[in-house]
Amino acid sequence: MTYRRINTAKKVFNKIKLIKPKKLYFASNAPISNNKSDVKKVIAVRNLLSQVDWKCKIVKIYHKKHLSVSKSIPKSITTFFEYEDKGIILEDDCLPSNDFFYYCEKMLKLYEKKNINAICGSRFSSPKNGNYYFSKYNHAWGWATWKKSWNKFDPNISFWPKWKNSNHWKKMNLDINELSYWTKIFEATYKKK
Repeated sequence: MTYRRINTAKKVFNKIKLIKPKKLYFASNAPISNNKSDVKKVIAVRNLLSQVDWKCKIVKIYHKKHLSVSKSIPKSITTFFEYEDKGIILEDDCLPSNDFFYYCEKMLKLYEKKNINAICGSRFSSPKNGNYYFSKYNHAWGWATWKKSWNKFDPNISFWPKWKNSNHWKKMNLDINELSYWTKIFEATYKKK
């Protein structure tokens, strides 16, 4: 998923070139209308596709008008899952390691039929056993998921009024500070703030 950050997008695209995927969905937010600098930057990022020199099906998801991040990213992912059952999602500022792609591929197969919603490429602590761990947090700096999981995405979090009073919510956040923090975040999100 891209917009106008050519310097970081180049670095991410160079990593993708090393992997040479058979399919590449390239989402691009539209430039802000009447902004020549924005138009030039978006075109430069889109021109990265001219570097595909391997056998690859390219699907362009170019937004017709400029969208806010909260609209652009979900729209791009939803369009992707109209065609695919699973996949890796990178933004133009998420620089993956080479192992990231193989890790995602392996984990998508291994946990496809389990109660897991996403495979994250970011790790903020060392696992105690093995090379990965399970978390209630989805770190979206390079991740992979399934269509079945994405279909549960609700940007309006319409479930919040009922869920915030549930035992499940209270048990997920045992620490009072954590509970307070996330309650404020979800409350603000629900109220579109």
